[in-house]
Amino acid sequence: MLLKVGKSYTKVNICRLSEILNRVMEYEIFKMLACLFLALIFSIFRILQLPVTIDICIIKVRNMDTQANINFKRIAEAIDYIKANFKSQPNLDEVAKNIHLSPAHFQRLFTEWAGTSPKKFLQYISIEHAKKMLQQDQVSLFDAAFETGLSSTSRLHDLFVNIEGMTPAEYKNGVRACTSYTVLQKVRLVH
Repeated sequence: MLLKVGKSYTKVNICRLSEILNRVMEYEIFKMLACLFLALIFSIFRILQLPVTIDICIIKVRNMDTQANINFKRIAEAIDYIKANFKSQPNLDEVAKNIHLSPAHFQRLFTEWAGTSPKKFLQYISIEHAKKMLQQDQVSLFDAAFETGLSSTSRLHDLFVNIEGMTPAEYKNGVRACTSYTVLQKVRLVH
């Protein structure tokens, strides 16, 4: 295809342009730039009233964008599912089945989008819930483990040591110590 620029013609190879854009589109950062570039080329073709075969490229970009939206929605749905069901400690197969993906594909997609594995994400959600519970004076370690959906206090212990670098008892006592210290400081400020 020839594109008239000023008084001269420039040969435009649409197939080659499509190949280059497909390679560029593999990188998320360049998707927006590629879309803008295609929109510019598309506008030039429309203004010059040239036959527009570049529509195929734009459709590919839209389809890729649509796939990204689908993947985003799937991962958002998985995150919501994990947050709503963390007390039952769902495994990879359960979450993948819920969003209609194979476990391997779900694992890869989740890690790509969330930046962590589904298992690690579940652990973070579980430990945050346990930490909230342990801030209450009347809650025991057993209660926190049970309400978090963990099988025993040893699982809670392992989770705390691996993620927080301290035991649940140290966390619970540390929270009380910080709270008492804060209360003492406020009392001194009042007097």
